[in-house]
Amino acid sequence: MSASSVSLTNVYKIFKGFSGEEIVAVNDISFQIEPGTFVTLLGPSGCGKTTSLRMIAGFENPTKGKIKIGDEDVTFIPPWKRDTAMVFQSYGLFPHMNVGENVGYGLKMRKVPVSEIHDRVSAILDLVGLNGFEDRPPSSLSGGQQQRVALARALVVEPSVLLFDEPLSNLDVLLREQMRVEIRRIQQKTGITAIYVTHDRTEAMTLSDTVIVMNNGKIVQTGTPFDIYEEPNSIFVAGFMGKMAYFPVKIVAWEGKNGIAELYDKKLTIRIAKTVTPNDAHQYVMACRPESLKIHENGKGAVPGVVATNVYLGNAIESYIKTEFGEIMVKSELHKERLCPEGSKVSLSIREDKTILLPLEQGIDLLSLNKAST
Repeated sequence: MSASSVSLTNVYKIFKGFSGEEIVAVNDISFQIEPGTFVTLLGPSGCGKTTSLRMIAGFENPTKGKIKIGDEDVTFIPPWKRDTAMVFQSYGLFPHMNVGENVGYGLKMRKVPVSEIHDRVSAILDLVGLNGFEDRPPSSLSGGQQQRVALARALVVEPSVLLFDEPLSNLDVLLREQMRVEIRRIQQKTGITAIYVTHDRTEAMTLSDTVIVMNNGKIVQTGTPFDIYEEPNSIFVAGFMGKMAYFPVKIVAWEGKNGIAELYDKKLTIRIAKTVTPNDAHQYVMACRPESLKIHENGKGAVPGVVATNVYLGNAIESYIKTEFGEIMVKSELHKERLCPEGSKVSLSIREDKTILLPLEQGIDLLSLNKAST
């Protein structure tokens, strides 16, 4: 299979509301996807990620901007003339056709010889782990198997770009985990360019070479899964990528890429987000992942609190600690940490190397923020 680059340049999509008002679904986004990479558009409902994918597929035309696949400007080319294929949220399998007929339908429409269709269908079913399923009806398959058939149907036409519109949202947790691994394995084996849309951060981090985080129609951060998780550039991105605790701090000095933050009577050296310019007039928060916090006896850590709830997870414990900044979640390895009973007074220490300094945006209430993050 060949792989193509994909680029969007200053793309807008504006819909008309029922009262004639303009609704900006996608607001001046630009990005470049290299051939053979797996890129995820990640964000909450209504952020513009699916609309962006539909414009790449040709199901929607942009209001402004340019879309290219490889060297070809496809901005206003219809979907059937684009070298793309899409795997949808619903499997969309034809119930009156067996698995082989479903997978080979696109080849039949392209008038590929019958003998070649048979060979290509067999090869692609083997790739997705469904060898020998050609004669089965879709109704006899599990949800995960039906999604594999949908994936095979998209791959068999050998597109240069494969598009995924939240394909795993209808599966149960175990099947989602299995299919994530399979999709990544197949993409790496075929070398195809893949663009995946989801609101699930675990899917984004598991599958992607690059994650593009969107909010309110705009791209708010782009990077590797590690960069997005460890180096968020805003409170929104930090919270969307996983649970987070936020502490208001006073900055007493700046040292290169770090801020010297004061919390109670403790001074902590915290790295600042890459997009943040040190500004003494601005308010900042220290953002910590649950695994970067540790529970100590009362008085030994930086932040005092009371254990509200302990949640057993098998290999770990999630402890919810009431503090003056709200309820903070701490994740501890069960066999390495002593379990503190509910109601006991404790204090929290903070791993400075796993913490980041972010600007506190106007209008954000810290107590509500920490409650939402837990």
